[in-house]
Amino acid sequence: MLRFLAAMVIPLWVLVYTVQFGRWMHKKRLRVGAWSAYTVGAAAFVAAGVVLWRVCT
Repeated sequence: MLRFLAAMVIPLWVLVYTVQFGRWMHKKRLRVGAWSAYTVGAAAFVAAGVVLWRVCT
C-alpha cells in the first residue's frame, strides 16, 4: 500500500497542474477547453491509479 501511495505522487502532481491549467482557461472564458482539461486530468489520474494498483499490489 505504501508503494502505491508513493507511486501516485507523480500522477497527483500532473492532476494538480492540469487543474490549474483548466482554471486558467476558465478565467479566459474558454469553458469547453477548461472542462476538457479537467476531464483529461481526471481520466489520466484514474488510469494511472488503476495501473499502479495492479502493479504494486
